[in-house]
Amino acid sequence: MQYTECMKNNLKIGPKGKYTDTTLEQIADLIEKGATDKEVMKALGVASTTFYRWIQEKKELRDTIQHAKRLRALKLEPKLYKRANGYSYRETTRTRNLATGEMEITKIVTKHMAPDVAALRFYLMNYLPDIYNDDKQVLTHKKKSSSYPDFIMFVL
Repeated sequence: MQYTECMKNNLKIGPKGKYTDTTLEQIADLIEKGATDKEVMKALGVASTTFYRWIQEKKELRDTIQHAKRLRALKLEPKLYKRANGYSYRETTRTRNLATGEMEITKIVTKHMAPDVAALRFYLMNYLPDIYNDDKQVLTHKKKSSSYPDFIMFVL
């Protein structure tokens, strides 16, 4: 691949498949910023087989990835909680004053974001899994009639 093509596609240039301490730091940084495994592999210029082999062979890499994902989750938790409960925010409208040419505040409105049911469900299922779970319960009931099957399933 040409150098310019690599630069345009934001790909790493250099020897592929080399694992160093710098690689470990790059992986942690990328994951903390929200990169997926596939994005990490692309940034490092390694194949998925190489990346997953590194994870199996290198305990420090496994620990680093787990720690980086925990940090990312800790940053998202307050935002998820806020979204699940709903929140208020201020919206400012600005317009340009034709006489002076400067932007001026013309309106400030307080708006409310309603609670998000999906965020609430996700939060409860992950933080209180013993109480809130998504398991389907299957009930069976035997029928004595010959025109129906031996049992009927109900999914709650």
